[in-house]
Amino acid sequence: EARVRAELAEKERIETEKRLAEEKAILAKEINELRRRELAEFYEFIQPRIDQANATRHKQRDEFKWKRVMQCDGTPDPTSILEINTFMSLWRDEHQRTNLEYTMKQTNLVLSLIKELNTVISSIPKDSSELESIPTYKNTIHELEDLLNYKWRQAQHDTMLKATDLQDFETSNFQYFSENENAAICIWANLSHNPRIKGYLFEQNGFGFDLPKPLTLAHIAILGFFLKYDYYSEQTILDPIPEPLVDEPAKQVTNEDDDQEPIDPTLPAEIRKLMEQSRRREKEAAAAAAAAAAAEAQALEEAAAAQAAQENADESQDGTVSPTALNRKKSVRDVTADLILEELADESVIDLRSHWPILPLLEINLFNIPPQPKKVQEWNIVQVDDTDVLVPYIYPSDPGLPKRFYEEYVSLSKMEAGKTKADEKTDDPMDPSMTFDATIIANNPEIKRMFLANAIKQESALTFKYKIPSEIFITDKPLLARWIKDRNHWKQEGYVDYEYTSDTRMISFKTYDFGTFALLTDRHAHMPFQSWLIRNHVRNSGKFDCILLI
Repeated sequence: EARVRAELAEKERIETEKRLAEEKAILAKEINELRRRELAEFYEFIQPRIDQANATRHKQRDEFKWKRVMQCDGTPDPTSILEINTFMSLWRDEHQRTNLEYTMKQTNLVLSLIKELNTVISSIPKDSSELESIPTYKNTIHELEDLLNYKWRQAQHDTMLKATDLQDFETSNFQYFSENENAAICIWANLSHNPRIKGYLFEQNGFGFDLPKPLTLAHIAILGFFLKYDYYSEQTILDPIPEPLVDEPAKQVTNEDDDQEPIDPTLPAEIRKLMEQSRRREKEAAAAAAAAAAAEAQALEEAAAAQAAQENADESQDGTVSPTALNRKKSVRDVTADLILEELADESVIDLRSHWPILPLLEINLFNIPPQPKKVQEWNIVQVDDTDVLVPYIYPSDPGLPKRFYEEYVSLSKMEAGKTKADEKTDDPMDPSMTFDATIIANNPEIKRMFLANAIKQESALTFKYKIPSEIFITDKPLLARWIKDRNHWKQEGYVDYEYTSDTRMISFKTYDFGTFALLTDRHAHMPFQSWLIRNHVRNSGKFDCILLI
């Protein structure tokens, strides 16, 4: 009786599972049929609008081309190689008009040409023969950016040649500020060499700095250049942070054509075309990955064979290995370790998928002051300057000092201070600038040498300050990163003591390294939005209101 009950229960279980499987299959079939009908209705609805949008884009592109043809203001056509090369050559060879005012005016023109090229690139249809011109357009954009950067350095040099004539009578130094809609520049030159100088703050945009003692006596100029356009981030081609590795079981390679289900011929033509394109892309990606893996394996085998042959050649006849072979083995291990480390994620490298720069970018540099004119009776004597750009000032004098400074700062920040204020006061050297007048220092070479010798021992980092413009929306403390030119990415390094005061919107940091810095904020700050509203404003324009979750 128990066996009969068990058999009946098993039979009922099998029938139930079979019935559930049939119901599940019927439900899946109904869902698939519903999805197919919805897709067909969707494409029937969206296809006319896609055609209309494509027609509108073609019309706008034709109007844009016609507007360029009818534009008779003397500006070159960036899509014409002849015109744009002529423009760049003439401006590159222009040595008369190198002042900042003219350069700012040309900056507006160059940026409009770059914007026009980007518009042309984005509006090229996928089936157009003009796709072959995209590399040429991008190369033109890079050449325009390089030329603009060079002309800015020329204009800065031209302005610094007039530092003595334009110096401030109150501070006896040179302060200069200029701004337009695309850039702003702050120049400060130390002409007085007064050891009492602590720093300077440009009230126009809130950029300032604190000088260490050696630079108060140096013939230097500090330049702050604010770029309201970003052509650095686009150079970051690869994602700096790799995707996490996931261990997956090896899949058996089979013929995809046999495994894939045939496309239902009852589907609309647009859906069948999309499915065919998707399968074709998957096949091409798999083939490319297989080819890349095979090429990498072959390269590794060839490198290993060459290394083994070289090691055998370096071995001496008595069976010992020469120092050259040992050094080569060590270098190979080091290179391999570096390659492995490069594959790992570096937390200090900015991932542009999660953060983006806040404009303007801040370019900070320390330069030597170029030769200044000297007036002798009725003559102006000027030393010939063969360079047309400013020469960087080497600071600190010890190239290894910044690295040691950053390392010591990191180590000291992890442990408590071991000295009291009284001990620190006894260790600090006396500051002679508090007991001597600037005139005595300038007129007495021995005292000046004493100041210099004392200052060399105090080559501390520079402190920079900047007030974020009020029109920029800041949610939290922004990240600070420096552009690494040889790696083409933003990285949080080369500075210490980075602080942000939300009340005054002021940032400050200490650094020995100069170059381009950027403040970066979260791309998805306080998303999703609470609500948004778009409504008519005036003709051919609308007003967009967005309420954030703050």
